[in-house]
Amino acid sequence: MEPLVSVVMPVYNSEMFLREAVNSILTQSYRQLELIVVNDGSTDVSAAILSSIEDKRIRVLEHERNQGITQSLNDAIAVSTGEYICRMDADDVAVPHRIERQVAFLEEHPDIALVGTGTVLIDKDGTRIGQESYPESAYEIRREIFVHNPFAHSAVMIRKSVLDRCGFYDARFLHNEDYDLWLRIVAAYPAANLRDRLLLRRVHGANITVAKETELILYRRRTLAHAMKEYYHKPFYIFYLIRPFAAYWWCRLRGLVQA
Repeated sequence: MEPLVSVVMPVYNSEMFLREAVNSILTQSYRQLELIVVNDGSTDVSAAILSSIEDKRIRVLEHERNQGITQSLNDAIAVSTGEYICRMDADDVAVPHRIERQVAFLEEHPDIALVGTGTVLIDKDGTRIGQESYPESAYEIRREIFVHNPFAHSAVMIRKSVLDRCGFYDARFLHNEDYDLWLRIVAAYPAANLRDRLLLRRVHGANITVAKETELILYRRRTLAHAMKEYYHKPFYIFYLIRPFAAYWWCRLRGLVQA
């Protein structure tokens, strides 16, 4: 029997958390799945960790050099055989019934294109440090999507048929490849989030500098402008660009002052 769910996981130098992330998928209460891991040119022992895991449901694609998350995800989706595409990052942890709950929701709501979940934030040691909630109904998501990203990327499950119609991730939107995809899908289909926190999302690494924050806001503004022009075709939506435009120049001024 072919898997109903294809879990796609990009990996780049993820040795510290990789085994825990993979095991959290392979030990799901829902068993009819495949896990497609893309080792995106890792230079640590990620490849060795993956080769040591014996489970016929796992497939590993190898990139000789690092090509980035967008290409990795698109490569994984292209070879997937499941009806549903489930996102998972190599440093997060899925709770044991995550996939079962999301599949049940999509089966019960055939009009919903994708479903995310709430998350629990954990640090590098796995200690819980917070939680995230997202808009739940299609109405709330449509209302808020121009203000902020309404989904945790690693917590979503998407119908493969929707991706076939709307397209995969777009490499033009650096750091916003997921946000662009949500904007594209929500323009055509209803989406939802489950209230339950079915993903432990790991927060680690250095704080974002002012320069990096400014760059990310600029990317966000470009992503929104593209969506308004190409997906929504409603000129008055330009109103939503005021907030990121103001934030961009505020960060620029902060940078000048700190310099």
